[in-house]
Amino acid sequence: MSTQQQMEESDVEDVADDDQIVMSIFLDRGKLCVAIFDVTTSSLRNMHMSITDANELHDVREDGQG
Repeated sequence: MSTQQQMEESDVEDVADDDQIVMSIFLDRGKLCVAIFDVTTSSLRNMHMSITDANELHDVREDGQG
């Protein structure tokens, strides 16, 4: 196997490793929620933050964009 083929296979393995964690951000009854699922351990973690008004949600979204 050539060095180029080994590098390409290594790149594919790195991408596959990145796909082992899935995250979802959503709103649920006035709460900003995050659900994180780890495929390798089958664990699910949920976190939430109460949002009292639309301005707070806008501030959170602005912070998340950089």
